[in-house]
Amino acid sequence: MPETHQRTLLVVIDDSAECRSALRYACQRALHSGGRVALLKVIDGSELLHQWQGIEQAMLEEMREKAEEELQQLAQTVAQQVGVLPVLHVREGKPAQEIINLIKQEPEIDVLVLGGCSSADNPLVNYVLSQGLGELHVPITIVPDVMTIDDIDRIS
Repeated sequence: MPETHQRTLLVVIDDSAECRSALRYACQRALHSGGRVALLKVIDGSELLHQWQGIEQAMLEEMREKAEEELQQLAQTVAQQVGVLPVLHVREGKPAQEIINLIKQEPEIDVLVLGGCSSADNPLVNYVLSQGLGELHVPITIVPDVMTIDDIDRIS
Protein backbone atom coordinates (compact mmCIF):
# COMPACT_ATOMS: atom_id res chain seq x y z
CA MET A 1 0.00 0.00 0.00
CA PRO A 2 1.48 3.39 -0.94
CA GLU A 3 2.47 5.77 1.81
CA THR A 4 0.01 8.66 2.19
CA HIS A 5 1.27 12.21 2.21
CA GLN A 6 0.51 14.32 5.27
CA ARG A 7 -0.16 17.98 4.57
CA THR A 8 2.68 20.00 6.10
CA LEU A 9 2.08 23.60 7.14
CA LEU A 10 5.23 25.72 7.50
CA VAL A 11 5.24 28.48 10.13
CA VAL A 12 8.04 31.03 10.32
CA ILE A 13 8.98 31.63 13.96
CA ASP A 14 10.12 35.07 15.06
CA ASP A 15 9.57 37.36 18.04
CA SER A 16 6.32 38.88 16.78
CA ALA A 17 2.89 38.46 18.32
CA GLU A 18 1.42 37.66 14.92
CA CYS A 19 3.73 34.64 14.68
CA ARG A 20 1.82 33.06 17.57
CA SER A 21 -1.47 33.55 15.71
CA ALA A 22 -0.01 31.84 12.65
CA LEU A 23 1.25 28.97 14.81
CA ARG A 24 -2.15 28.47 16.42
CA TYR A 25 -3.84 28.43 13.01
CA ALA A 26 -1.33 25.93 11.59
CA CYS A 27 -1.73 23.64 14.60
CA GLN A 28 -5.51 23.67 14.34
CA ARG A 29 -5.44 23.07 10.56
CA ALA A 30 -2.99 20.20 11.01
CA LEU A 31 -5.13 18.70 13.77
CA HIS A 32 -8.33 18.88 11.73
CA SER A 33 -6.78 17.70 8.46
CA GLY A 34 -4.48 14.97 9.73
CA GLY A 35 -1.46 17.03 8.76
CA ARG A 36 1.64 18.18 10.52
CA VAL A 37 3.43 21.42 11.31
CA ALA A 38 6.94 22.48 10.36
CA LEU A 39 8.67 25.35 12.16
CA LEU A 40 11.33 27.57 10.61
CA LYS A 41 13.55 29.90 12.60
CA VAL A 42 15.92 32.04 10.54
CA ILE A 43 19.08 33.48 12.06
CA ASP A 44 20.04 36.70 10.32
CA GLY A 45 23.71 37.22 11.11
CA SER A 46 24.24 39.83 8.39
CA GLU A 47 24.50 42.58 10.98
CA LEU A 48 27.48 41.00 12.72
CA LEU A 49 30.88 42.59 12.18
CA HIS A 50 32.72 40.58 9.56
CA GLN A 51 36.21 41.73 10.55
CA TRP A 52 35.98 39.69 13.75
CA GLN A 53 35.34 36.30 12.18
CA GLY A 54 36.05 34.24 15.33
CA ILE A 55 33.68 36.34 17.40
CA GLU A 56 31.13 36.31 14.58
CA GLN A 57 31.20 32.50 14.48
CA ALA A 58 30.75 32.30 18.25
CA MET A 59 27.82 34.73 18.09
CA LEU A 60 26.20 32.78 15.24
CA GLU A 61 26.59 29.56 17.21
CA GLU A 62 24.97 31.19 20.24
CA MET A 63 22.12 32.47 18.05
CA ARG A 64 21.66 28.99 16.59
CA GLU A 65 21.55 27.41 20.06
CA LYS A 66 18.93 29.94 21.20
CA ALA A 67 16.90 29.29 18.04
CA GLU A 68 17.03 25.53 18.59
CA GLU A 69 15.97 25.94 22.24
CA GLU A 70 13.05 28.15 21.20
CA LEU A 71 11.93 25.65 18.58
CA GLN A 72 12.21 22.76 21.04
CA GLN A 73 9.92 24.61 23.47
CA LEU A 74 7.43 25.41 20.71
CA ALA A 75 7.62 21.82 19.50
CA GLN A 76 6.16 20.67 22.81
CA THR A 77 3.28 23.14 22.42
CA VAL A 78 2.64 21.93 18.87
CA ALA A 79 2.76 18.28 19.98
CA GLN A 80 0.18 19.00 22.69
CA GLN A 81 -2.16 20.67 20.22
CA VAL A 82 -1.67 18.40 17.21
CA GLY A 83 -0.52 15.13 18.73
CA VAL A 84 2.58 14.98 16.50
CA LEU A 85 5.97 16.62 16.94
CA PRO A 86 6.69 19.24 14.27
CA VAL A 87 9.55 19.20 11.82
CA LEU A 88 12.13 21.78 12.94
CA HIS A 89 14.33 23.89 10.67
CA VAL A 90 16.98 26.44 11.66
CA ARG A 91 18.56 28.39 8.81
CA GLU A 92 21.05 31.24 8.52
CA GLY A 93 20.35 34.09 6.11
CA LYS A 94 17.64 36.50 5.14
CA PRO A 95 14.21 35.22 6.27
CA ALA A 96 12.40 35.71 2.95
CA GLN A 97 15.08 33.95 0.93
CA GLU A 98 15.41 31.11 3.43
CA ILE A 99 11.65 30.48 3.30
CA ILE A 100 11.86 30.18 -0.48
CA ASN A 101 14.95 27.95 -0.28
CA LEU A 102 13.35 25.64 2.28
CA ILE A 103 10.11 25.25 0.33
CA LYS A 104 12.08 24.47 -2.84
CA GLN A 105 14.24 21.91 -1.00
CA GLU A 106 11.47 20.24 1.01
CA PRO A 107 8.66 19.07 -1.30
CA GLU A 108 6.57 17.85 1.65
CA ILE A 109 5.79 21.47 2.61
CA ASP A 110 2.32 22.19 1.24
CA VAL A 111 1.27 25.50 2.81
CA LEU A 112 3.12 28.57 4.14
CA VAL A 113 1.38 30.16 7.13
CA LEU A 114 2.41 33.70 8.08
CA GLY A 115 1.15 36.09 10.71
CA GLY A 116 0.02 39.48 9.46
CA CYS A 117 0.32 42.60 11.60
CA SER A 118 -2.50 45.09 11.25
CA SER A 119 -0.71 48.00 12.91
CA ALA A 120 2.73 47.94 11.30
CA ASP A 121 4.55 47.19 8.11
CA ASN A 122 5.51 43.51 7.85
CA PRO A 123 8.56 43.19 5.57
CA LEU A 124 8.33 39.40 5.38
CA VAL A 125 4.68 39.36 4.32
CA ASN A 126 5.31 42.23 1.89
CA TYR A 127 8.22 40.40 0.29
CA VAL A 128 6.43 37.07 0.02
CA LEU A 129 3.35 38.68 -1.52
CA SER A 130 5.28 40.76 -4.02
CA GLN A 131 8.56 39.19 -5.12
CA GLY A 132 8.20 35.79 -3.47
CA LEU A 133 5.01 34.76 -5.26
CA GLY A 134 6.94 34.01 -8.42
CA GLU A 135 9.19 31.58 -6.56
CA LEU A 136 6.77 29.91 -4.16
CA HIS A 137 4.69 27.06 -5.46
CA VAL A 138 2.55 26.54 -2.36
CA PRO A 139 -0.53 28.36 -1.07
CA ILE A 140 0.10 31.12 1.46
CA THR A 141 -2.18 31.70 4.43
CA ILE A 142 -1.86 34.99 6.30
CA VAL A 143 -3.41 35.06 9.76
CA PRO A 144 -4.19 38.60 10.95
CA ASP A 145 -2.96 39.41 14.44
CA VAL A 146 -6.36 40.88 15.34
CA MET A 147 -7.94 37.42 15.31
CA THR A 148 -8.66 35.92 18.71
CA ILE A 149 -7.93 32.32 19.61
CA ASP A 150 -11.65 31.62 19.27
CA ASP A 151 -11.67 33.20 15.79
CA ILE A 152 -8.70 31.10 14.73
CA ASP A 153 -10.15 27.90 16.15
CA ARG A 154 -13.53 28.55 14.49
CA ILE A 155 -12.11 28.93 10.96
CA SER A 156 -9.45 26.26 11.15
